Amino acid sequence: MAIEEPAIRILLSTVVLWEIAIKRTIGKLTAHVKPGDCGSRRRVRISADQRGPYPFYHRDPFDRMLIARTTVENATLLTRDPLIPQYGISTIIA
Repeated sequence: MAIEEPAIRILLSTVVLWEIAIKRTIGKLTAHVKPGDCGSRRRVRISADQRGPYPFYHRDPFDRMLIARTTVENATLLTRDPLIPQYGISTIIA
């Protein structure tokens, strides 16, 4: 899997941390890793700058912020959402 490759730089948006925290609080996610632990990994950089506007292929604000960050960083987004590639960004469907 690409994310396990040592040469791959991992960019973790603060949006992901917010969504993990919210989903854990409402019981939709039982992640064993706490969001605060994510930045301690060697290849992980946490990022917060967001941009837009983007077309409304769907209205999930977290996904829209991830799309913006992916665009700014010229990065590839790992996602399970089949609508994300419609935004014209580089994706890996998980």
